[in-house]
Amino acid sequence: MTQEKGNWQAVKTNSILRNTERIFKHNDINFLTNEAYKFIMNLSGFIAHYDLHGFRITYADVRELRDQLDNEFFLSDAKRDENDEDFKKWYGDTYNKSKAETKRGLVALARKYKDHINGAGNTKDNDKWELIEECVKRGKTDPEMRKVLIDKF
Repeated sequence: MTQEKGNWQAVKTNSILRNTERIFKHNDINFLTNEAYKFIMNLSGFIAHYDLHGFRITYADVRELRDQLDNEFFLSDAKRDENDEDFKKWYGDTYNKSKAETKRGLVALARKYKDHINGAGNTKDNDKWELIEECVKRGKTDPEMRKVLIDKF
């Protein structure tokens, strides 16, 4: 899609924020849509991770995504989006304001779900640890399981 100088279409703020909230609410990066991925990966501090799948792998622990989005820089950058005269000429007010609103919304969601995600992450860690313990227990009596575990290390 080609954008016209000074008249870029607005960022789909509501869609991106709803998607991000769903990720945080369910503590599951697999809810990340391509639209939200493209917006987030273009924020300062994020890299493309080659594609949506790579991003999901990198942020499988949603706490890490939450920590990246809870960033004061995005709030000051949002002000720049709205006030920079060059940005206004290049992209237009509609785009700049929607981009700024989306950045502020992402920070607000990261802060809103901080405790929820931290608690869920601990539960996930506990579940993983219990699975490891069970595999080790089985590995003591099952030579095939033992080989699989040893090969993983």
